[in-house]
Amino acid sequence: MARSSDSSEAAGMAVIVFDSSMLHQLMRAVRDLGLDAVGFVDVDEAMAYVQHPETSISIVVASGTLPGVLNAADLTTTLSRAYPTLPIVVADHYDGLVESNVMCLDKPWTVEHVGEQVLIMMAKLPIGKRPTIEPAA
Repeated sequence: MARSSDSSEAAGMAVIVFDSSMLHQLMRAVRDLGLDAVGFVDVDEAMAYVQHPETSISIVVASGTLPGVLNAADLTTTLSRAYPTLPIVVADHYDGLVESNVMCLDKPWTVEHVGEQVLIMMAKLPIGKRPTIEPAA
């Protein structure tokens, strides 16, 4: 897992699930948008992080092809159904994904294009995923 260093001034949290060759570029791009970022190369680890009851997330950005027991389509479908106000940007096209909180990008895409879609999806679905339980004070 990779985490950005400055979360105190961030406008929200982005979870980036991507192969290692693009992970840091995408994390840097979302940080440039004013978001904090946490990155994963494994879908299973990302799913556990997102589904933790105390996790607050503004958006998920995922690759279409990822290692793990679950794949990117599983991640997208599961998260979309569990958190319908959580924007998800998938850097690949999937037939059959019609959830209103999911944006699929056809190849070829650029890091800048992903950033643009992050902004569009966050404006469309500004709620994201909030903690389901209040953390102990």
